Amino acid sequence: MNRNQSIQVTERELAFLLVDAGRKLNDAYDLHMKPLKLSRARWRVMAYVSRMPGISQTELSESIECSRMAISSLLDRMQAAGLIERRHVQNDRRVRAVFLTDNGAHLVRKMNQLAAGVLDEVFDRTRTASVTAEHYQNQCSANRKKIRSCPVIGLKNKPPRREQ
Repeated sequence: MNRNQSIQVTERELAFLLVDAGRKLNDAYDLHMKPLKLSRARWRVMAYVSRMPGISQTELSESIECSRMAISSLLDRMQAAGLIERRHVQNDRRVRAVFLTDNGAHLVRKMNQLAAGVLDEVFDRTRTASVTAEHYQNQCSANRKKIRSCPVIGLKNKPPRREQ
């Protein structure tokens, strides 16, 4: 095997590991969110809305990979539970933006406390004593930006979105 083939094998293994790690992180979060009685769909909605207040229902359905019909039904139940609210967008009444309520924000704070334990467990193995927290954070941030800007992944340069 030549050097290029070896690099490609290593990159494929890393890609597989990233996908597998994402799946396993979701499984770990599922377990940690059980005390809050949150399904995967609910905790993912809460996480996305807390990071992107005002996200449209369409963007949210794409982000959590479910149909617009399914997200609408899920958001109906979450709104009835007092966790989120939906507002019409001023320039386009067909679009509904999703926001956390005060109760929803309080729940997200609890979620974050539980999630911190998962993240510590995962990333403790990647931290070394010789690396400062600031350096580690900068390194993670730089890697995140590189991955997000990758055209194949398409997180940075999405085509213009079409709303509902």
